[in-house]
Amino acid sequence: MIYILQHFRPRCPCLSKIPDTRLRQIQRKWRDGFLELEEEFNKREYTSFEVLTLPLLQITSRYPEQLFLAERPLLNRRGHAYAAKWLWNRLISGPRYNVSKVMLSEESYYCPSLKCPYFRTSRNLQHCITMTISEYQRMYATTPATDNAVTINYRILRLVDHLGWYIGVIIFLCTVSVFSLGTVFYCHGLKQTKGRFENVPGV
Repeated sequence: MIYILQHFRPRCPCLSKIPDTRLRQIQRKWRDGFLELEEEFNKREYTSFEVLTLPLLQITSRYPEQLFLAERPLLNRRGHAYAAKWLWNRLISGPRYNVSKVMLSEESYYCPSLKCPYFRTSRNLQHCITMTISEYQRMYATTPATDNAVTINYRILRLVDHLGWYIGVIIFLCTVSVFSLGTVFYCHGLKQTKGRFENVPGV
């Protein structure tokens, strides 16, 4: 069922004799039937399976007629691309997904979070929230500071930032020291006339 009836009616002769009020009633019953099916099934609270219904494809394109085949109630290639992107983003973000805020043709596919399941259902929706970067930045900017805020120690932060450099310097100095002391002991051993474990008379 397409959300824009005025663009769907000319392509389907069977709808020409049905008034708009009747079409809205049919559309409402169609939607309510799917939602009741989803709610009724999910009341059983299966642990490994859940039903998710999407009875309507919401079209907010400025030129919706370009999404259909000529004089036919079928989506063309561009319409299928539109429907695929809308369906994916709707499954990832849940019912809060509002395609009217941005042109779907300019919007990218949502990337699923690693901490949440792929598809937002009524069960995981309260624990898995998808938000845009601008929404996260706005929430972070308006979050008040807590009473037990930790004072930032910039010396520790500087030490952590340059930790790799400090470790490299220490390893380099240790290597130079080992080679230097080894060379000194080696040269000193070459000057000895007797071996270290050689027997000395009278001892």
